[in-house]
Amino acid sequence: MKQLIDFLHYEDKEILKVSFSTLIIRVESLNEKYSSLARFAEASKLWGVTNGKIYCMSEMMMPPPDIERIIEEILHPIDMIHKEDFAFVYEYLLGDCEISQKMLDKPIPGIEDISWLGSKVNYLGNYIWYKK
Repeated sequence: MKQLIDFLHYEDKEILKVSFSTLIIRVESLNEKYSSLARFAEASKLWGVTNGKIYCMSEMMMPPPDIERIIEEILHPIDMIHKEDFAFVYEYLLGDCEISQKMLDKPIPGIEDISWLGSKVNYLGNYIWYKK
């Protein structure tokens, strides 16, 4: 994993793992509206992981106060639009019950209708990827 700035890491993977409460930002949108992800993360003092196509920031709280603050105070003022430029998702945990079995290998609930984002829930975790 390559470190871009203090708290922003680059992973050379098409598929990224989602954990806890996660903010997902389409890097292409951020580049258009802010100039670059690295500048945005540094100016906003954000942390997270990117593969150059999507940026993910996770928080272990529910509801996640830092992510909610970032959406309201940082993303909305630069005209970032929910589900068009960014998404928010909770990790979906599978158990050993019929409901969980129905979710196996299905999209993560709440982001299945986002055109630029693919996702899947399986026993190893929740995964997302950029699709165009």
